Amino acid sequence: WALLPLLGAVLIRSGMAPFHCWVTDLFEKASFGSALLFVAPIAGAYAMIRLVIPICPDWVLRSIGLVSIVTAVYAAGMSLIQKDARRFFSYLFISHSALVLAGLEMVTPTGLTGALYLWLSIGLSLVGFGLTLRALEARRGRLTLAEFQGLYYPTDTDPDLALINAIDAWGGEQGAPGAGAGVKVAIIDSGIEATHTCFDDMGDTTSNPLTNNKVIVAKVFYNKAKVSGLTAAAVGTHGTHVAGTVACDYGTHAVVDGVAIPHTISGVAPAALLGNYNVFPGNVENARSEDILNALEAAFSDGMDVANMSLGGDAH
Repeated sequence: WALLPLLGAVLIRSGMAPFHCWVTDLFEKASFGSALLFVAPIAGAYAMIRLVIPICPDWVLRSIGLVSIVTAVYAAGMSLIQKDARRFFSYLFISHSALVLAGLEMVTPTGLTGALYLWLSIGLSLVGFGLTLRALEARRGRLTLAEFQGLYYPTDTDPDLALINAIDAWGGEQGAPGAGAGVKVAIIDSGIEATHTCFDDMGDTTSNPLTNNKVIVAKVFYNKAKVSGLTAAAVGTHGTHVAGTVACDYGTHAVVDGVAIPHTISGVAPAALLGNYNVFPGNVENARSEDILNALEAAFSDGMDVANMSLGGDAH
């Protein structure tokens, strides 16, 4: 019978369910550093090795191992629904320490080796994680997982524009509809999808399906374009993406993988005109230097004010 209080002490000290509540309370009410210092050595595992395993029957050890596995799964699930960073960490720690006990209680070479390695990894990873949380708390106070931390926060407007002071350059939001007006930008890339919602606010009175009143030029540059039947049509998405960064219509609603972005998007110069100079038509992945130079010359001849080349690679 002397074994029972010893087992109870080990289970309580290790935070095994249903004796785990003191761990969460400790992290919630004590200082983070003190709580971390108290639980990090996993003293319950040491007591299990030195005092329990040498004298405990195998069936008892395997029963405790089952309790440890249940605790590990339960604590891992509880950690997923926590809104307080300290409680999240405490349940995460309980789950990992329970796995250590589960390995020890198998009393096999594999189980003992795995438990000792896990014990060491917990000491490195979770203690490091805990110290990081403690440092963040010292800077920002108690952390909540119910809202975003750091520099990110949901916004009704495109946050990227503010990062580069584009809105200030417009003279405020009221200047957005005219930002870039009269400027022609050549996109020397993989083509522009003129039917994209980013480029349809000016309408389309052209007869070319690859252009409209915003994408005013569509040309292909590839020495075998005619033979291969290739046109300036955008096959890849990179050129359209670059064009959108430059001059996507102001206040465009966007959907990514079926999920609506919570704010509208805009290009840096939403009123600018675009030129599609496709040097990667079809499935061409390597543009020749000659084709790129021809595209630049054509952009100059067409009266483009700016040329953008978001491309790179080895010389050809």
